[in-house]
Amino acid sequence: MLLDERRRGEDPSALPMPPTVQAVLAARLDRLDSAELAIVRAAAVIGESFSDEALLLVAGRSDRSELESQLAALVRKQIIEADGGRFGGRRTFSFKHILLCDVAYQGILKAQRADLHERYADWLEREAGERASEYQEILGHHLERAVHNLSALVPIDEQRPELATRAARHLGASGTRALARGDIRPAVSLLERAVSLLPDDDPARRDLTLRLGLGLAESGDLSRADALLSDRIRAERRGRAFVALHDGGGSQRVVTLESERSPVTIGRRSDNDI
Repeated sequence: MLLDERRRGEDPSALPMPPTVQAVLAARLDRLDSAELAIVRAAAVIGESFSDEALLLVAGRSDRSELESQLAALVRKQIIEADGGRFGGRRTFSFKHILLCDVAYQGILKAQRADLHERYADWLEREAGERASEYQEILGHHLERAVHNLSALVPIDEQRPELATRAARHLGASGTRALARGDIRPAVSLLERAVSLLPDDDPARRDLTLRLGLGLAESGDLSRADALLSDRIRAERRGRAFVALHDGGGSQRVVTLESERSPVTIGRRSDNDI
């Protein structure tokens, strides 16, 4: 900041010093011009590392040469730096310090945050193409952030359920894969987040809840697993009854009892150890 003052021909000793590190960083960002600040805020939504191609679309820019000039200025001002990485064939940048990313993010209005998170998720899904499944946790994170920021602004009946469903689908798929790998702690976290985004009557919530219960049981949290599955069974009995079967390898099968008039025998077969 002092160097900037000298470049502008102003007296550095007259610059007021904010009282905290966060305030210093916020003051540093406030001294950027509006175009540079918009780029920094879009980058903060993407995360600590970002590509110039992602910024071009997320920030709503059409002039690549202008963006390149602004990125070069931000590098000179030590806000960002080229980190040597590549994504989709494009070079990537990182914030000089993670606190810069955090402070820039906090300066964005919630409505704009939601829009930028959704815009980045759309871009990433298109860019990843057939490899989108590899980025489902990241996609779920950005869509989840969009949902939470919107939830803080609009009434429940004006929110976008399709956005929450999309976020839950990505988080749930990522959690299911983690569960299959035996990564129980991240699996439970991802599945909990997915379940929390869906209403009780959503069909996808049923399957995710069962998987979450299995993950909790595997983690040793039997009391939570029991409570969760008991609540799910009571909810199902208000509609249709089912029985969930789990084998020793973690596989799951659900038998739905569609009608009380069609009895289903459940037990151990002599020729099967399930």
